[in-house]
Amino acid sequence: MSHSNVVYKISCNDCEASYVGQTKRQLQTRIGEHRKDINKKTGSPSVISIHRIQSSHDFKWNEVEILDEESSYKKRLISEMVNIKKQSYPLNLQNDTLELPEDYLPILNLFPSH
Repeated sequence: MSHSNVVYKISCNDCEASYVGQTKRQLQTRIGEHRKDINKKTGSPSVISIHRIQSSHDFKWNEVEILDEESSYKKRLISEMVNIKKQSYPLNLQNDTLELPEDYLPILNLFPSH
């Protein structure tokens, strides 16, 4: 949880859904923000909060997976998009992957999803 410059995955504890994100900060800081978002009263809720509220599911907060470590912001964004596309049941919004060229999708399907 002390790693920074990572692409990470938070899995639902009650179904196959998952969320993939990236951060340059320490992972524990970003995960703390996700957890706090669930309890905030103003602003728009995150996709994690929406899933938790609508389905009464919780997340594997103590089992967050690091999918990639990359210090370059642009490379980290590409890794995030690739990893979102590799998820079976992603919670991420589709606009999170708009910058990923469609030409890559057949290649991504060669790899098993997480």
